[in-house]
Order: sequence, then C-alpha cells, then structure tokens
Amino acid sequence: MKKSTEDIVNILNYKYEVFESSVREIIENRYSELYKEGKKKGFYPLIVVPSDVLYDALSVNLELSSTKEFIKFSEDIDVEKFFNSKRSYYDFMQEYQVPLGDFSLETANDYLNEYIDSDTSHPFEEILILKIPTRKPWEIPGYIPMGGYNECPAPDTQIAVSEYWYRNYRAVPTVITANSIEFMAEAPPQNFQDAEKLAYEQYLFCNEVVSDGAGSLRKLASILKDSTVWSFWWE
Repeated sequence: MKKSTEDIVNILNYKYEVFESSVREIIENRYSELYKEGKKKGFYPLIVVPSDVLYDALSVNLELSSTKEFIKFSEDIDVEKFFNSKRSYYDFMQEYQVPLGDFSLETANDYLNEYIDSDTSHPFEEILILKIPTRKPWEIPGYIPMGGYNECPAPDTQIAVSEYWYRNYRAVPTVITANSIEFMAEAPPQNFQDAEKLAYEQYLFCNEVVSDGAGSLRKLASILKDSTVWSFWWE
C-alpha cells in the first residue's frame, strides 16, 4: 500500500478495500456489490483516488471542523440562495458569463471517469473503496472533506448541494479525488428544459464543466439529458 493510501485510511478510519493495478470491471462490480450490501448494513461505498494532495486537504479540513460539524453547517445552507448568489456574481463578472449555445443530440454519459488515469485509460495504480458509515448519501462529502480551495465548494456546501440533487435526481457521490467529485444519478433529467436547469446549477457549482468541458450551457444540458454520471473537477 502506498504511503498516501495508508495515510488516508488512517486519518479517516473507515472500513475499506484496496485495489492495486486493477481494471474498471472489477472495481465497478465490487462497488455495485457494496452498494447493495450497504443498503442493508447502513453504509454507502465511495471510490477514492488516494494522493498526497487529497491527504493534505483532508488533514486541513478535519482540523478546522469534524464530519458532524460539516453536516450540521450544511443544514443552514439554502441551496437556492447559494445558486442565486453565484448567479449574481457570475453575471457581474465578465469572465464567468456562460455562453448559451444550442441544444444538440449527444450521447448520454454512463461511465465513471474520475478514477481513470487519462494517460493510460486504466484505473490509477491504487484505488480505495471506502465504506462511508451513513444512510444519507448526500452526507458523503462531509466524511471525506476535500473542498474549500481552487473554487471547489467547501464540504458543508457540497453536502447541501448533494442533498438537493439527491432529492431531485437521486444523485449519489460515487468518486472523490483531490480535485474532483463524480455522481451517479438514478433519475437524470429526461427533457431539454429540465436538463438546462440542471446544467446551470452544475455550472454554478463548478464552472469548469462549461469553461473547460462542454463549452456552452445548452451543450452541457444536451449531455446531461439521460446521463447517469455527472463529473465535476476544479483545477
């Protein structure tokens, strides 16, 4: 086990499984098995890419607040107000004004990507699946608090937005790395109108999904329609 993996396991102290030089099918099949098991036993699995950067982020955030405190703080966050505040700021700042673009026919995204090394097209050398001890999947970002830098929302905001998306789309945080979060959604938007609303929310949560990804709001909406996997990254 790499030192960064060992450090993360020790600081979090959750039950875990390690996958070394594994393949996508093995990791995702095991995730699916644990997802079903967790429904009965009171946990949610989470795929994690260990790194020194992630360990440092966890160390800093857990020094500031505990998981229970992050969850408690999230209860005071009005997600609609959060989105409206970001919208007002982005509307004011020229560099954040999002291109509207056009709707188009796109292939829905059903594949997890954030634990895959883009250089090899295979999973990173070591992958963790943590058993997060909660029956509320939106609380997962509080159990592995990696945000609060590079425009990545703080853990309490991540929790609040995750709950909002869970209640609307049954979206569950599935992969976390040092600078990304990936959700799997059981009930994604089925039409362009609903997908456009979600696309704007996602842009406000992580502007890179448009600026470094889809390129326009409606292109993102076209991708989100029927997509069961949503990816967010902060460089």
